[in-house]
Amino acid sequence: MGNNILVTGGAGYIGSHACKALAKAGYTPIAYDSLVYGHRDAVRWGPLVEGDLADQKLLADTLARFEVTAVIHFAVAGQHFQEYWLYGVFMLVVAWLQLLWAAAAIARPSRLLLACGVILNVAVVAVYIVTRTAGDVIGPGASSPEQAGFGDVLCTVLEAIVAAGCAWLLIARTDSPAARSWPTKAWPTTPLFTA
Repeated sequence: MGNNILVTGGAGYIGSHACKALAKAGYTPIAYDSLVYGHRDAVRWGPLVEGDLADQKLLADTLARFEVTAVIHFAVAGQHFQEYWLYGVFMLVVAWLQLLWAAAAIARPSRLLLACGVILNVAVVAVYIVTRTAGDVIGPGASSPEQAGFGDVLCTVLEAIVAAGCAWLLIARTDSPAARSWPTKAWPTTPLFTA
């Protein structure tokens, strides 16, 4: 398994720092950014793919061309901050929690971390469903349902898959401990996806 990680919003302030940390840890970050809010100069730790998340063909081609094994979604964080500061804070907190959860699950997997993975990802999926059906509960967009974009739907489906996988691992019966050996520079078999 490769170590290429797609970072949407990778040319933004937060995304570029995530790319730097990934490169330092031995991964190859692929910055995917429209450069509406990001800056080409911020991409220094891997290749830049200039494109919008709405461009499904480019996104699919990028995933295949770089053999991406994980995605970290920092795109539109700047846009959320411009809409309402609390939207931006929510998106960044969720992104960092999911990133930290994935790192902890790799380093020290446990039943508690699996339960946290279920709770975190189900909560994010629930927020997505509410905001797309009933509308935001606070802020300037309160009571106005948001449109569902391709990137939003993709991340939400993948978050649901992560939650289901964690739940399955929690309920799976194991009579004996399984022997594990983690490759030193490989990403886990479950890709990381953030909001």
